[in-house]
Amino acid sequence: MFSVLPLQSKVMKILLVEDEQKLARAILTGLSIEGWVTEHATNSQDARLFIDHNDFDIVILDRMLEDGTDGIDICKAMRAKNNMTPVIMLTARNEISDRVDGLDIGADDYLGKPFDFAELNARIRALVRRPNNSVGPLISHGPITIDLSKKEVTNNGDPVSLSKKEYSLLEYLLINQGVTVSKD
Repeated sequence: MFSVLPLQSKVMKILLVEDEQKLARAILTGLSIEGWVTEHATNSQDARLFIDHNDFDIVILDRMLEDGTDGIDICKAMRAKNNMTPVIMLTARNEISDRVDGLDIGADDYLGKPFDFAELNARIRALVRRPNNSVGPLISHGPITIDLSKKEVTNNGDPVSLSKKEYSLLEYLLINQGVTVSKD
């Protein structure tokens, strides 16, 4: 007689950056019920420490924190360090321009308050399903960096002006680094 052991799946870790305590408790409870392992930061300093010293599968980030920090600054700092952990902005700042700013800075998703927890959970599951090697907003090779969201190229930090065709070719080649590509 033998027994079948269940397959062990990777434990998913989420960082919630939310300063409103009542809302944070509700979100943390819901995430716990769903089986997510969570950490909670209420300000930008704690959030940055968590992000710099831990690996998370998702960061849920409020924009307006009590210490006066905009969550966009935290997301910007993550992306500047090539930290491509998926970020969901969860915020009351829900105008179209706010959502565009958040997504252009490097957030992967943007959900306005008030929200339904089922939708937040579905968005988390959608981000977790993405392959680990999916292309982030920045691609680099040596001194060349491409910001995919802004379609900008820099060489050693200096802007490079390219035609649409040149940009498309460079983007394609950098996305396919190490792969032989045909002339076509």
